[in-house]
Amino acid sequence: MIGGGGAGIGRSIVRSCAAAGATVAVADVDAVRATEAADELRAAGHVSHALSGDVRSGEQLEDVIVGAAERLGGRIGVAVPLTDRPKRPWPPRNC
Repeated sequence: MIGGGGAGIGRSIVRSCAAAGATVAVADVDAVRATEAADELRAAGHVSHALSGDVRSGEQLEDVIVGAAERLGGRIGVAVPLTDRPKRPWPPRNC
């Protein structure tokens, strides 16, 4: 799960993870960017999922993590929060 994966360095990390064989959940505050990044990966034959949310926000962070876990079969192997500093500990204790 890459937070901030819709553009810039995050998008590059998303591409690298997919190229290495990872199933990627792309999270971004901009839903369009998250969807475009996930669509790009799927078009290249990779498995990816788009999620929208601000991972700096406590409530949205939990929603993004829960959504990613659901799409990734119940488990997040690696979480990369490429944002300004999260407003709460990463990851939340219940994940």
